[in-house]
Amino acid sequence: MRMRPDRSEVLTEENFPKLVVLGEKDKAIDMPAFERTLKKAKDTETLCFPGGHMGFLEDEATILKSIESFLLKKGSPNKRSDLSPR
Repeated sequence: MRMRPDRSEVLTEENFPKLVVLGEKDKAIDMPAFERTLKKAKDTETLCFPGGHMGFLEDEATILKSIESFLLKKGSPNKRSDLSPR
């Protein structure tokens, strides 16, 4: 994960709604650097879950509700009433 190229320009330069999902104890991300990037991010919301890098898998129902809420609030053209895993 740490070997991937820096794609922070997607957060800071692109003009579309973004939802960033983080784990409070994520060791794969340099949190202080990422927080500086988030301060410059355009149209970005952050959702922080307890746990680490894959914490969203531990509470799948909550993350799906959060994503659905984000999409509905931002006016997603692909609104679905059921975002349950298939």
